[in-house]
Parts: sequence; structure tokens; C-alpha cells
Amino acid sequence: MKTLKVTTGLLTMTALFSIGCSSKTQQPPPGETGEYAQPQPAAQPQPQQPGQGNPLGQMLGALGAMGQAAQGQQQQAPVQTVPWQNLAQALPVSAPGWTAANQATGESVQAMGIMVSQTKTSLSQGSMRAEVEIIDTSMNPLVAMPFNMARTMKIDSSEERMGPINFGTYPGTQRFDKKSGSAEVMAMVNNRIMITVKVSGATSEAAAVGLAQYVNFNHLSALTGT
Repeated sequence: MKTLKVTTGLLTMTALFSIGCSSKTQQPPPGETGEYAQPQPAAQPQPQQPGQGNPLGQMLGALGAMGQAAQGQQQQAPVQTVPWQNLAQALPVSAPGWTAANQATGESVQAMGIMVSQTKTSLSQGSMRAEVEIIDTSMNPLVAMPFNMARTMKIDSSEERMGPINFGTYPGTQRFDKKSGSAEVMAMVNNRIMITVKVSGATSEAAAVGLAQYVNFNHLSALTGT
């Protein structure tokens, strides 16, 4: 609602300003004497790329790009997701120092033209508890876009740390919540398969980063056929 009010206010102010400028550049009424300077043409605004100039423009530009990606995805042939059993083979169930708490679980679902395959497992190391999840979805452009935007952020505050990280050639993000002791890593394979590693009871993001290194990224890359 605030964004709508701000936008409406800006449009109103722009309209009033345009009316005022128009009245100043009109020719003098008939019968009046004196020399009048010819009105100079107003400077033409330089075109801006979507998202430049202000935070509101950046938000609208990002939303527009996401909408275009969604439209393009609908026009293309649907992506066939990888069966969850194949995704499960990349889970770090034998990472050194970690004990798998259960067998990997998962499912492959298709509904309303959208396909999703998901698998996950839980592990423990001392007082730390971890959950690793791998997801493949036919809506991968909409997943990749916010992920790539998040990789541009760097935060170091009294409450959290966040920044980009790479696992070989595969991009990722790392985050640590200092108050809760929660570490999280997200990584993406070929702009499609998403890996999430969450560790509770951690002292830094290194706990999640270390576990994520044992995900079989190359196996996931081969599954996408690229």
C-alpha cells in the first residue's frame, strides 16, 4: 500500500508540474505590447534502463524481469525434472564427522504443468544438527533469478553475516545468524538444481560450508544434461 501511495503521489506531482510549465510557455494574449522571448524547447529526458535511479525503480525492474521470465517459461516446452532417487545420490550422507540421522527421503510431483523433484536428509555432529535438501523444478528461471540477486549482497552486522561463495564452478551464498547460531548455504547447479544446507547449533557459517562441500555437484550437473 505504501508503494502505491508513493507512486500515485509522484504521478500527481508530475502532472501538476507539467500543467504549470505549459502555462508559462503560452504566447501572450492579443493586444499586449512588448518583446517576448521565444520559449525554448524543454530538454528531453535521457532514457533510463529499468531499475535505474531509485529503489522503487529497481524493485519494479526486477519484478518486470521475473514476469518476462515466467512468460517465456510458459511458452517453452516444460523441463523434465530429474527423479528424486537420482538427486538423492548427491546428498552428503557419508561426510566425514557427520552421521546420517535417517535414510534420504523424497518425492517427484507434477501438478498443473509444474514438475518438482525434491530429496533431503538429516545429519548430526556433536550438538549440531543439519538438514540438506536438493530440489529440481521446471520453474527454474524463477528460482535462479532471486538466487543470483542474493549473490550480489554482502552483510556483516552485529546480527548476521552474509555473502557469496563458490563451490568450484558452482555459485552459492552463505549466511550465519549470530543470535540463533544458524548457518545456511545455498548453491545452484546450472541455473536449475538448488541445494540448501542448514545447520543449527553452529558457531559460524563454516559448519554449513564444510558440509556442503561433500554434495556431489558434478553428479547433479550431469543429471541436467549440460
